[in-house]
Amino acid sequence: MFRVNDKPVDMVEETKLMCAPPSLVYGPHYDPGVVYYINEIAKQGLKTYPDTRLFPVGSIIVKEKQERKTEDSVQIITVMRKVLSGRGEDSWEYKMYDTNKWAEIDFSNRETNRLNRTCIECHRRYKDNDYVSDKGMELLLRE
Repeated sequence: MFRVNDKPVDMVEETKLMCAPPSLVYGPHYDPGVVYYINEIAKQGLKTYPDTRLFPVGSIIVKEKQERKTEDSVQIITVMRKVLSGRGEDSWEYKMYDTNKWAEIDFSNRETNRLNRTCIECHRRYKDNDYVSDKGMELLLRE
């Protein structure tokens, strides 16, 4: 895996709300950041992405979501893995891990999925980017 950004970048506003209760999102101790990692297949796919607007099957994009933009405050790790070619909503597999419990977050469990959302519900708006956020694509294309 290759680290894409040296320093954590600001988290997208909508994502902040999914990663912490609203009472904490705007508090003085919550300054979330994100570090991106990609595998070799995704890195090579970036060479053709401007023309195809698609990642190749086997691409993996990992986001390390930090509570305070520090290496020791990672709360969640998300993984996108391209499993099918094309632009279908099922072309990516999404996983999310709670680093405090070292366990995968089960989206069918209301206790761990308070907002009753799945990853594609947010990523759907980025269909034109092959389901990768605008901020993510901006970082990746600088790679």
